Amino acid sequence: MRVKITTTIEEALLSHAKELAKKEGLEGANAIIERALELYFSSFQSEVWEKSLSSGFACNKKNPSLLG
Repeated sequence: MRVKITTTIEEALLSHAKELAKKEGLEGANAIIERALELYFSSFQSEVWEKSLSSGFACNKKNPSLLG
């Protein structure tokens, strides 16, 4: 289900989204904004960091299983 929202956004970001949508043959800036939100939310599911330590590796304590 799609919903209509009203928001404010930096003019430069909106212009950039419109230009990119046009280049990619998309309907408008909303398509780019939706993709950006999907990417943003998907990063939470796979957020991983690691750091080399003299004793081995450290990992993201929120999701240590993500490193296998």
